[in-house]
Parts: sequence; structure tokens; C-alpha cells
Amino acid sequence: MHRASTCLIGILLTTVLLIGCAGGGRGLPSPEGRAATVEGTVSDAQGPIRDVVFIFAQFNGQLLTRNTDPNGFFTISFSITQTTTVTITASFGGQTATQSVIVSPGQTVVVNLTLGGTSGGFPPGPPGGDGGIGVDGPPPPPPL
Repeated sequence: MHRASTCLIGILLTTVLLIGCAGGGRGLPSPEGRAATVEGTVSDAQGPIRDVVFIFAQFNGQLLTRNTDPNGFFTISFSITQTTTVTITASFGGQTATQSVIVSPGQTVVVNLTLGGTSGGFPPGPPGGDGGIGVDGPPPPPPL
């Protein structure tokens, strides 16, 4: 009988731990991310770009796309669980600008990009391909 009650207590303790009891019934903490933000402006030699500029954020195997507002400002928010390197690329009229930044959960990082370099596009495509973005629009979404 003692062995059966010990086993039952072990099962109950495991169930309480997994399901949760006090503290809102949340159980074991999950690795939920916290919001992080990269924001900034895009300009060229003449000043801020007053048109839609495509912005790409690449991190942890993900690719997010956004556009600037009419003043050349962009904001990209995402969820991360740990400090992450994010590569931001702006593309407009065949010109690009890229900068990598380190972002921690809960942090906002400012990135101001100046267009000037030319590129086959971002993200790079396969050899012989068009390389991604051009003047006509953003590239297709990456395969999952």
C-alpha cells in the first residue's frame, strides 16, 4: 500500500507541475519571446527617400519585409527569446544598403541606412537568377 501511495503522490506532483496550480495555472514556463524593434530611416546622397523603400529584416532563419513611410522611416517589430543579430537591408531603385545590429529582447535599436551600393538584390538568389528584389517589387517569400 505504501508503494502505491508514493507512486500516486509522484504522479500528482508531476501533474501539478506540468499543468500548474497556483499562479494562474500557467504550468512550466514556456520560452516565449519578448518584443524587439529595429527602427530607423533610409536616405541617399540627397537626403531622406520620399518614396516607398522595401526593408528586409533577416534573423534566426526568418525574413520579415516592411516598407518605409513617406518620410523614409521604418519600424520592424518581432519576438525573440535571446540576443540576436538582425541584418537590415533597404532596397530602392536598384540601390541597396545593409547593416547588421545586435538586438536583445525588449530592446529598440535605431538603424539609419544610406543607399548607395548597387546589388543584384536581397536576399541573394541562386547563381544565374535575378537575385531577388528589383525595381518592380519584393522577392517571393522564402520557402519554409
